[in-house]
Amino acid sequence: MTLLKRGNSRIFLFLGIGLLFSFLAQSQNPQKNTLMESSAQFTIRNAGIKVKGKFETAQEISITFEAQNLQNSKIYARFLAKSINTDNQTRDKHLRNADYFDVEKYPFLTLESQKIEATQDPNTFWLTAFLTLKNTRKSLKIPLSYQPQKDGSYLLSAEFTLDRLDFGVGESSWILSDKVEVRLSARVRNK
Repeated sequence: MTLLKRGNSRIFLFLGIGLLFSFLAQSQNPQKNTLMESSAQFTIRNAGIKVKGKFETAQEISITFEAQNLQNSKIYARFLAKSINTDNQTRDKHLRNADYFDVEKYPFLTLESQKIEATQDPNTFWLTAFLTLKNTRKSLKIPLSYQPQKDGSYLLSAEFTLDRLDFGVGESSWILSDKVEVRLSARVRNK
């Protein structure tokens, strides 16, 4: 006697696999937080004018942050390089090519924490993280702001300046500044 028809058995198999993966994900990371919103923005001077831009698509962001337990706190963010947007399609297309971000060869920009340290201010921390742009990975020490929100979530934000030439993004130019101001933020709710 056949209890399940062939089509139904596939559905149950997929459901079973889905439940297994769900269980494994929960058991390996029981403190997983919910990301409510995030942004990766930058400003650079081009011909003396400030140009603002952002990376619109985060492929993966994982944040575990506990101000009282920094050893278990981790931040990981991976953005699609081709999602760069400066509100100018011609410029964005140029930034995606091999002269700048070379998005076909290097599709992601990543930030991965190494450690998070307390400071004298209970709402400010030092984030030491690897930043990877193109084929260059550098360790940076970045001030990290922590702001609890009324709804129980919290906002993490970081502002820092980097030299685009250190990451092989473009060449030296008297028109385009080497310095890029970066602003990262994420609003998170602990589960």
